Amino acid sequence: TKTKWRKYTLKKCDKRDGLFDKSSGTMVFKANTFTAFVYDWEHYKPPHWLEGGFYSTADVDKEGFYTVNVNDLIILADIPDIEPTTTAEFTALTQKYKDIGGLISGVNVYINHKRNKTPWGTNHIEIIKG
Repeated sequence: TKTKWRKYTLKKCDKRDGLFDKSSGTMVFKANTFTAFVYDWEHYKPPHWLEGGFYSTADVDKEGFYTVNVNDLIILADIPDIEPTTTAEFTALTQKYKDIGGLISGVNVYINHKRNKTPWGTNHIEIIKG
């Protein structure tokens, strides 16, 4: 298999230390974990090969869009590094930025529309490292 990494800067984000507990609506603090909330849902494409998925989209049409999946690397800062081209380069980035990011362990997508097709104001992507 061939792996290709893409560098994308997420906009309209917020980060909280810990894991978000949906049942109580609070953050559960745990060492080395965080939950990032991305409110730029309009540029998100799901990580699958089906129609409308990120992987089924032609490379030229992927510009301006992003996907999020388990084991992706998220870094909570703008970085000068270019996209890695090998697994060793990806691992080096993971180590270099381990204190301000890490590998994603979970993703929840909350994109809903009202009956009149207008989006909910609470739409967001939840990215978990924990």
